[in-house]
Amino acid sequence: MAKVQLSHFRNGLTPPITAIANHLNYIEHKEPQQRFFGKSLTDRRAFVQKIDRQTSAIEPAFRLQISFSYLELDFKQVIQAAMWRLERQLRIDFDWIAMVHCESNDPHVHVIIRGCDLHGELLIFYPSYVLQLKKQIEAIENEQLRNEEKEREIASYLINISRN
Repeated sequence: MAKVQLSHFRNGLTPPITAIANHLNYIEHKEPQQRFFGKSLTDRRAFVQKIDRQTSAIEPAFRLQISFSYLELDFKQVIQAAMWRLERQLRIDFDWIAMVHCESNDPHVHVIIRGCDLHGELLIFYPSYVLQLKKQIEAIENEQLRNEEKEREIASYLINISRN
Protein backbone atom coordinates (compact mmCIF):
# COMPACT_ATOMS: atom_id res chain seq x y z
CA MET A 1 0.00 0.00 0.00
CA ALA A 2 1.42 3.35 -1.02
CA LYS A 3 1.73 6.26 1.38
CA VAL A 4 1.23 9.82 0.10
CA GLN A 5 1.90 12.81 2.38
CA LEU A 6 0.98 16.36 1.41
CA SER A 7 2.66 19.35 3.02
CA HIS A 8 3.12 23.05 2.34
CA PHE A 9 6.04 25.45 2.27
CA ARG A 10 4.69 27.73 4.98
CA ASN A 11 6.48 27.87 8.29
CA GLY A 12 6.33 31.58 9.04
CA LEU A 13 10.09 32.09 9.29
CA THR A 14 11.37 31.51 5.78
CA PRO A 15 9.76 32.97 2.65
CA PRO A 16 8.04 30.12 0.75
CA ILE A 17 10.17 30.57 -2.38
CA THR A 18 13.34 30.21 -0.27
CA ALA A 19 11.93 27.11 1.42
CA ILE A 20 11.09 25.60 -1.98
CA ALA A 21 14.55 26.36 -3.39
CA ASN A 22 16.20 24.94 -0.25
CA HIS A 23 14.09 21.78 -0.39
CA LEU A 24 14.88 21.15 -4.07
CA ASN A 25 18.56 21.79 -3.37
CA TYR A 26 18.43 19.30 -0.48
CA ILE A 27 16.72 16.68 -2.67
CA GLU A 28 19.30 17.08 -5.43
CA HIS A 29 22.35 16.94 -3.14
CA LYS A 30 21.04 14.02 -1.08
CA GLU A 31 21.00 11.83 -4.22
CA PRO A 32 23.66 13.26 -6.57
CA GLN A 33 23.44 10.28 -8.95
CA GLN A 34 19.68 10.80 -9.43
CA ARG A 35 18.13 13.36 -11.78
CA PHE A 36 14.91 15.35 -11.52
CA PHE A 37 12.04 14.28 -13.75
CA GLY A 38 8.68 15.90 -14.25
CA LYS A 39 6.01 17.35 -16.47
CA SER A 40 7.84 20.19 -18.21
CA LEU A 41 11.05 21.38 -16.56
CA THR A 42 13.58 19.08 -14.98
CA ASP A 43 16.03 21.77 -13.91
CA ARG A 44 15.38 22.78 -10.30
CA ARG A 45 16.58 26.37 -10.76
CA ALA A 46 14.30 26.97 -13.74
CA PHE A 47 11.42 25.36 -11.84
CA VAL A 48 11.98 27.67 -8.83
CA GLN A 49 12.13 30.70 -11.15
CA LYS A 50 8.81 29.64 -12.67
CA ILE A 51 7.28 29.42 -9.17
CA ASP A 52 8.74 32.81 -8.25
CA ARG A 53 7.16 34.43 -11.35
CA GLN A 54 3.64 33.07 -10.78
CA THR A 55 1.29 35.75 -9.50
CA SER A 56 -2.08 34.11 -8.88
CA ALA A 57 -1.10 31.25 -6.58
CA ILE A 58 -2.38 31.12 -3.03
CA GLU A 59 0.20 28.42 -2.29
CA PRO A 60 3.40 28.79 -4.35
CA ALA A 61 3.85 25.01 -4.41
CA PHE A 62 2.75 21.76 -2.80
CA ARG A 63 5.09 19.08 -1.54
CA LEU A 64 4.31 15.36 -1.74
CA GLN A 65 6.37 12.53 -0.33
CA ILE A 66 5.38 9.14 -1.69
CA SER A 67 6.48 5.81 -0.25
CA PHE A 68 5.82 2.45 -1.85
CA SER A 69 4.79 -0.98 -0.62
CA TYR A 70 6.85 -2.86 -3.18
CA LEU A 71 10.51 -1.97 -3.49
CA GLU A 72 10.97 -3.81 -6.81
CA LEU A 73 9.00 -1.19 -8.74
CA ASP A 74 10.33 1.46 -11.10
CA PHE A 75 9.36 4.42 -8.89
CA LYS A 76 9.93 7.00 -11.62
CA GLN A 77 7.67 5.15 -14.03
CA VAL A 78 4.98 4.72 -11.37
CA ILE A 79 4.98 8.45 -10.50
CA GLN A 80 4.94 9.56 -14.15
CA ALA A 81 2.02 7.26 -14.93
CA ALA A 82 0.10 8.15 -11.74
CA MET A 83 0.49 11.90 -12.31
CA TRP A 84 -0.61 11.50 -15.94
CA ARG A 85 -3.69 9.52 -14.88
CA LEU A 86 -4.54 12.03 -12.14
CA GLU A 87 -4.27 14.88 -14.62
CA ARG A 88 -6.64 13.11 -17.04
CA GLN A 89 -9.07 12.28 -14.25
CA LEU A 90 -9.16 15.83 -12.84
CA ARG A 91 -8.67 17.60 -16.20
CA ILE A 92 -5.79 19.63 -14.75
CA ASP A 93 -2.34 20.13 -16.31
CA PHE A 94 -0.13 20.02 -13.24
CA ASP A 95 3.37 21.47 -13.46
CA TRP A 96 5.60 19.30 -11.30
CA ILE A 97 9.11 18.07 -10.68
CA ALA A 98 10.21 14.96 -8.76
CA MET A 99 13.17 12.89 -7.65
CA VAL A 100 13.55 9.37 -6.30
CA HIS A 101 15.35 8.96 -2.96
CA CYS A 102 16.77 5.48 -2.39
CA GLU A 103 19.49 6.24 0.15
CA SER A 104 17.65 4.93 3.18
CA ASN A 105 15.62 1.95 4.30
CA ASP A 106 12.58 3.94 3.19
CA PRO A 107 12.84 4.58 -0.56
CA HIS A 108 10.46 7.34 -1.56
CA VAL A 109 9.81 10.05 -4.13
CA HIS A 110 9.64 13.80 -3.54
CA VAL A 111 7.15 15.57 -5.84
CA ILE A 112 6.81 19.36 -5.94
CA ILE A 113 3.71 20.72 -7.71
CA ARG A 114 3.47 24.39 -8.65
CA GLY A 115 0.58 26.46 -7.24
CA CYS A 116 -0.46 27.25 -10.82
CA ASP A 117 -1.15 24.80 -13.59
CA LEU A 118 0.68 24.84 -16.92
CA HIS A 119 -1.77 27.50 -18.19
CA GLY A 120 -1.09 29.84 -15.25
CA GLU A 121 -4.43 29.11 -13.56
CA LEU A 122 -4.64 28.98 -9.76
CA LEU A 123 -4.21 25.46 -8.40
CA ILE A 124 -5.11 24.08 -5.01
CA PHE A 125 -4.02 20.51 -4.34
CA TYR A 126 -6.97 19.30 -2.29
CA PRO A 127 -6.75 16.34 0.12
CA SER A 128 -9.13 14.48 -2.21
CA TYR A 129 -6.42 14.75 -4.91
CA VAL A 130 -4.01 13.01 -2.52
CA LEU A 131 -6.47 10.13 -2.15
CA GLN A 132 -6.95 9.91 -5.91
CA LEU A 133 -3.19 9.93 -6.49
CA LYS A 134 -2.78 7.17 -3.88
CA LYS A 135 -5.40 5.07 -5.70
CA GLN A 136 -3.64 5.64 -9.03
CA ILE A 137 -0.27 4.65 -7.57
CA GLU A 138 -1.69 1.49 -6.01
CA ALA A 139 -3.41 0.52 -9.28
CA ILE A 140 -0.12 0.97 -11.15
CA GLU A 141 1.79 -0.97 -8.47
CA ASN A 142 -0.66 -3.85 -8.90
CA GLU A 143 -0.40 -3.70 -12.71
CA GLN A 144 3.39 -3.84 -12.56
CA LEU A 145 3.32 -6.73 -10.09
CA ARG A 146 0.88 -8.69 -12.29
CA ASN A 147 3.11 -8.06 -15.32
CA GLU A 148 6.19 -9.25 -13.42
CA GLU A 149 4.34 -12.40 -12.32
CA LYS A 150 3.33 -13.11 -15.92
CA GLU A 151 6.93 -12.62 -17.05
CA ARG A 152 8.14 -15.07 -14.39
CA GLU A 153 5.53 -17.62 -15.48
CA ILE A 154 6.58 -17.27 -19.12
CA ALA A 155 10.27 -17.57 -18.22
CA SER A 156 9.57 -20.68 -16.14
CA TYR A 157 7.54 -22.19 -18.98
CA LEU A 158 10.33 -21.51 -21.49
CA ILE A 159 12.94 -23.02 -19.17
CA ASN A 160 10.80 -26.13 -18.77
CA ILE A 161 10.32 -26.44 -22.54
CA SER A 162 14.06 -26.08 -23.17
CA ARG A 163 14.81 -28.86 -20.67
CA ASN A 164 12.48 -31.31 -22.40
